[in-house]
Amino acid sequence: MYAFIIPKIDDIIKQRRQKIDAFIQKAEKINAQALSSLDKYHKALDKAKNSAETAIAQNRQDLDKTIAEKKAEIEDALAKKIADSEYVLAKQKQETLDAIEHISQQLADDIMQKLDIKKIGPNKNTHNSDIK
Repeated sequence: MYAFIIPKIDDIIKQRRQKIDAFIQKAEKINAQALSSLDKYHKALDKAKNSAETAIAQNRQDLDKTIAEKKAEIEDALAKKIADSEYVLAKQKQETLDAIEHISQQLADDIMQKLDIKKIGPNKNTHNSDIK
């Protein structure tokens, strides 16, 4: 009986061991595939991060350039407006000074006429009583 049972048990153990070995091999293969997939995932993630960082840096440079260009345009426009305003102010100032000069001259002439002083030359004035 032992001769019949032991070989049968031995066959069952061998079959189970073969199944277990097959399961272990299959699990190791799946594990290797999972590790490979994980490695690919990490590489793809690193590549995506690097790509995103590069894109962000490029966008930042583009924005900085655009901001600098717009700032220069605004500064040029402001400088032109300031120059135009200064020109207008200088012109108005000169016109005002000319008007004050004209009014002052008229006022001085009126005063001289009322005081009976005649104009002899550009800077020479005399009283009518001084003229003979």
